[in-house]
Amino acid sequence: EVRAKAIAQDNLIAADRRANANQNSLEEGRTLLEQSDRNRRMIEQELGDTNETLSDQTCQNQAISGAKMKCEQEMNNLGHDLDEMSSEAQISEEKAQRAMIDAARLADELRAEQEMAMMLERDKKL
Repeated sequence: EVRAKAIAQDNLIAADRRANANQNSLEEGRTLLEQSDRNRRMIEQELGDTNETLSDQTCQNQAISGAKMKCEQEMNNLGHDLDEMSSEAQISEEKAQRAMIDAARLADELRAEQEMAMMLERDKKL
């Protein structure tokens, strides 16, 4: 009976040790679970923030792309306008040259007519 009591006492001590070890493992598991849950929530928050930033940057990128396309179109329009103005300037330059040639010819004709008129006047006086 004493021997059985000693064995029971030893078994009780061993069971208490296992229970304490299991309790410690349970507490450690709960602590790790709480840490994991906090980390998960923090990462979910970061993911939400990252998604929001991505959305904002996507909108900005689309706005910039639209502005770029508008600028490119405007540059094309300005290039066409420049080509058109250059053509018109060249045509105007050619017209101006013809007008100067005509003016010089008319001035020569006028000078010749004036000289002729002066000679006729001189001849009349003589």
